[in-house]
Amino acid sequence: MDRILQQLLGLLIAPPGNIIYHLVMAFAVFASLQVAIIARRSGSMRGSARVVFGLNILLIAQLALFLASGLAWQGVVDARNFLALFDRALVFFSLIWIGWLWAFPTRSIRGDIFTVTLSLAAAILFFFTFTQWQLEQGLLPFNASWEDWTWIIASQVACAVYILFILLRRGENWGIGLAMLGLQAAGLVAQLFLPATGSDFSGYVRLAQLISYPLLPSLLARAFLTSAAAQSNPSALNQATTTPNPAAAPRALDIRVVHAWLDLSLQDDPDRTPGAVAKAVAQTMNADLCLVASVPETEGAPVHIAGGYDSLREEELPPTLLDTSRTPSLSNALTKGKHLRILA
Repeated sequence: MDRILQQLLGLLIAPPGNIIYHLVMAFAVFASLQVAIIARRSGSMRGSARVVFGLNILLIAQLALFLASGLAWQGVVDARNFLALFDRALVFFSLIWIGWLWAFPTRSIRGDIFTVTLSLAAAILFFFTFTQWQLEQGLLPFNASWEDWTWIIASQVACAVYILFILLRRGENWGIGLAMLGLQAAGLVAQLFLPATGSDFSGYVRLAQLISYPLLPSLLARAFLTSAAAQSNPSALNQATTTPNPAAAPRALDIRVVHAWLDLSLQDDPDRTPGAVAKAVAQTMNADLCLVASVPETEGAPVHIAGGYDSLREEELPPTLLDTSRTPSLSNALTKGKHLRILA
């Protein structure tokens, strides 16, 4: 079992296997970002602007690491003298903004200032440790250096601080956020006490990230349900704010939402991707039916339904063409990029 684990960890840190790690990480963030952007445009989720901002930062960090890894693979960048340190710095930086997303889902001046200050501290620490590492000229593998210990301990402190914030504030889906930071903290502890001293990268940290990042879509789930309840019955929601009513409270996050987004992040069949996207969105928004459609290229052209998901029957729907003459309102809304409410 230990041998299998070591082989898996080795796959995550060595090219070309580490490309899988970078792609899964970037796709997990990108999928969450797309749902958040849709929610922001439709105004169907509270705090969507903050979620979009935080996920954009995480995506930029992942793309920067992917680019640096590609350059190191081609020999343009020295993997030991730059990439290893850059990798640890982005782990710390990403943890800061993940903690911000979970601990401060609504505006908090103190929380925002603290997070920005911690991000600036990360930049300063990077330049300091990078300078010291260059002086040492990479005589030892990075996992055996004090610079690695510095970044791992700093990341653990960031995890602990934001876990404390989450426990004190207990915002929407705070338990999922606690699990996400806890998983990454476990990877950091493993790296601290069981480092692969002959390597420059941490397989434990990357494995923890692969397990925890698919939980990011949970940031959106309960907010969607709360906003949907407010739009469908605002008077009941107003009454619930003054008179607690357990029956009127929004549903807790269904574990199927997490599974749907995890399945989407692992989906490698292009033909099944539209159905997987529809399933994830339908589960997140608690919708009976979700269809993935493309905008008609010309007026009067049929609407191409790439796939869909029926939540009531729990089955994916096959691709089809929709005659625009029978659904002019839907075709017009798709063409102009506008929302359409179809009354019963």
